Amino acid sequence: MVRGLCGAMNLQSICMVDNKYTKTFPRDLVHETRIGDDGYPHYSRRKSENGGYTTTIRVRNADVVIDNRWIVPYFVSIVPRMTADPYIRHCCFRTIFSDKL
Repeated sequence: MVRGLCGAMNLQSICMVDNKYTKTFPRDLVHETRIGDDGYPHYSRRKSENGGYTTTIRVRNADVVIDNRWIVPYFVSIVPRMTADPYIRHCCFRTIFSDKL
């Protein structure tokens, strides 16, 4: 799933406040999945030269190249049951999967 684009690519996004991005995307590119000091996973997001993917999408009549920084991990079995935003919130993920509880 691709996160809605913000920043210079889409200044009218609801994620933008005073021309600044207020959410956690795009994420940093990380070669291997690991657990951070806060207990949250930092998923593998590889650069294109290390086996990552890029694609071109059209946003407001302009072609934009996106890479793995904009991809949202999701669980295929959960998404069809959801009636709202399919992005799984951090609080839910931590409750279900964190070993720090």
